[in-house]
Amino acid sequence: MSHTKAAHQISALTNVQPVLQPQVFGGGAGNEKHEYCVYDQCRHNQLPCHVLHERTGCKCFSITTEERPPELPSLLGVAVLNEAEAEISWCAPRSVVRDYFLFYQEEGDPRRHRSPLIHHSWRRFILRDLIPGSSYNVCIVAVNEAGRSSCNPVNAARSAVAKSPWTRFQTPPASRKNLFLPIVGSGFAILLVVILSLAVTLFIKIFWGCFHHFESRVLASMEIHIGCQ
Repeated sequence: MSHTKAAHQISALTNVQPVLQPQVFGGGAGNEKHEYCVYDQCRHNQLPCHVLHERTGCKCFSITTEERPPELPSLLGVAVLNEAEAEISWCAPRSVVRDYFLFYQEEGDPRRHRSPLIHHSWRRFILRDLIPGSSYNVCIVAVNEAGRSSCNPVNAARSAVAKSPWTRFQTPPASRKNLFLPIVGSGFAILLVVILSLAVTLFIKIFWGCFHHFESRVLASMEIHIGCQ
């Protein structure tokens, strides 16, 4: 009887299912682990998430592969630095990106300008040589092996999350100081030309005066020498 009871107890113990404990990430100071990569899409000099994954084994949020063109990056804003420069900032898309570049165009001008290729870790770039007092359209484009993102405006009513890769900004008019500098430079150049012309004229007059004086003395000396003979 005792043997049968013990067998039933052993059978009951072997049929008990183990209780699964939830997996805990982190185990105290200095031993913290992250399931997902510490990645900020809008941080300047941010390494791509797939690079962080290769280095640390962390997970990336859902991103498209390089077999598809990048999704739209989102343009954060424009900081106008002066009448000829503006800093453009943006956030990366959830895609593999190899490079970026900027399209920018002055309103009313059919020509569209393109920046040099921008490193994939950058989130800021300064446009230079802009025209003072002008309105510009600017668009950030992401590039990978499959193609590039588009610059079509995103309908804000379509999604509250959707962000556009393009925006408009205005450069301030040229300051009076900058307008005055070319005038001063032109006046200085004209004055320099006048001074050089006067100097050359004076040199020619002095040179020819000395030459004629020397020539007269030589002729007089020759006449005296001939008379003495």
